[in-house]
Amino acid sequence: PGGWGSHDLFADPKFVKLAPWGDRAGDYRLAEGSPAIDAGAVLPPDWPDPLREKDGKPDVGALPFGAGPFEVGPSAAKK
Repeated sequence: PGGWGSHDLFADPKFVKLAPWGDRAGDYRLAEGSPAIDAGAVLPPDWPDPLREKDGKPDVGALPFGAGPFEVGPSAAKK
């Protein structure tokens, strides 16, 4: 128990395309060389993890390295 913030990580996640002001489309997938790759916590064996067999150590973030872009809205539903 190191205390508050002892396990915090600070780094440039190296997204494919950062759009910090929301005025243009961003691509928040992890790019090659991202420090978030293989830096996640392993889930307990009894927790569901659809990527457990595909990827050794988990990545940090909602979209793992190599994932396709996140798509929402009417155009995503047509695929």
